[in-house]
Amino acid sequence: MALGDSITASAFSRGIQSDFFKSFSEWRGESYAGGMDPGAITIPNLIKYYKPSLTGGSLGSNPGIELCYGPLCLPGDAGWNSKVDQLNAAQSGALASNLLHEVRDYLIPQIKKRNIPASAYKYLNLQIGSNDLCGMCFQSILNPGPSTADAFEKNIRETLEAIRTGIPNTVVNVLGVFKVSDVYTMTLNQPYCSQILPVPHVNLECPCMLLGGAIGNATRSAMDSLQSQWNERLAKIAKEYQQKRYPDL
Repeated sequence: MALGDSITASAFSRGIQSDFFKSFSEWRGESYAGGMDPGAITIPNLIKYYKPSLTGGSLGSNPGIELCYGPLCLPGDAGWNSKVDQLNAAQSGALASNLLHEVRDYLIPQIKKRNIPASAYKYLNLQIGSNDLCGMCFQSILNPGPSTADAFEKNIRETLEAIRTGIPNTVVNVLGVFKVSDVYTMTLNQPYCSQILPVPHVNLECPCMLLGGAIGNATRSAMDSLQSQWNERLAKIAKEYQQKRYPDL
């Protein structure tokens, strides 16, 4: 099982395709966290090597992204293609505040449909935060989502409790928020990154990271500070759950 955003949904992961529209696909079967396409190097396939009966990994691809960004999400389970997604509930664009939607509206109902017993051991990968970081420099004006460390921690705690009570006997692998701002230096002056939008180093998906000059330096610094705060909260939460020693999470 998996929760998260476009990284876990494996959106755009094959890069720019000869068929332009395929560039915007979600290659979910190849998702490092939730994919189970034959031959793909993924966590589910590594587990399946030792436990052949493992099920639930994503298979194949979606022709477009399954978008969920703050309030911009389809209601209920309408935003997923269960045939492809399987038990990978990640949605492209998702914020930390969307995790409960992924758990309650899709993952728990899918577990029930499959008649997976509560006593069965399960694995879940949780990675979130990149889209929150990308939008945080505009939130003071547009307020598209929460960005404070307290709000981020609250969303993670509520999600983990929903998993503990709704999907018991789950091993949860919580990943830290990676340093999104590093993508700026990694892609600077790379012609490949300007093929879809023929403007040097412009990305509408994460402008906080790719703004130029002094403004860009300031927004990237703010992103790094927030990332550190969030990772401190994730470490704090993980330590607390380890100390509580719940038998079902």
